[in-house]
Amino acid sequence: MQKRTLYSASLLFVVAPFAFGLVRAFTAGDTRMVTMAAASLFGAALADYGLRRRSPRPGLGTRALAAFLASAALAGATAYVLGARSAPGIWMVAVVFGLCWAARSVLSELSRR
Repeated sequence: MQKRTLYSASLLFVVAPFAFGLVRAFTAGDTRMVTMAAASLFGAALADYGLRRRSPRPGLGTRALAAFLASAALAGATAYVLGARSAPGIWMVAVVFGLCWAARSVLSELSRR
């Protein structure tokens, strides 16, 4: 039962960036957050793929750090490309998205053990 709970919690961290982006899109008409969420998903997936090619069982901290860095970097870069100019706001959102993907990585791995 604990594995199922951990996995369910990891799914909540997957949904959180997209839910935040959709709320922003419907309330303010700004779709940049949804695009940032998609870019952060791509960054986390790319980091996970790269680590798994190097080692079949990368360390838990390594996976979380790689997911955080890649997803936050891609989310922030995407915001700049889409025209956002408030650096503190962009990076706060990018860091939160990165933390969501790092948490997902940790919880997902713990649910498999």
